Amino acid sequence: MSVRKLRLTIRPNARADIESVFLYTRMHWGTEQRGRYRAKPNVVLDSLTRHPELGVLRNDILPGIRTFQVERHLIYSTVTETQLVVSRVLHVNQDTSGKIEM
Repeated sequence: MSVRKLRLTIRPNARADIESVFLYTRMHWGTEQRGRYRAKPNVVLDSLTRHPELGVLRNDILPGIRTFQVERHLIYSTVTETQLVVSRVLHVNQDTSGKIEM
């Protein structure tokens, strides 16, 4: 049985979040650690495009929003019939108030 793969859309805020994580990692733990960490989001996002139900449904934040934890960060996404839309990638300790949009 084949699994349908959704198209991945990463919103500008999420792209900025990801770049910020990589920059912070390089500044605090070095280029080698950044390199190890850099591959993880790609692997996770590819898995989520095939199995979006792996994300935890968080209707308490916004209806239809899902989260998936990667290390100390949460990927915030929504799913349509054809795509996985990533709206933010935030540290688990960050306040999400007003930061998550569909």
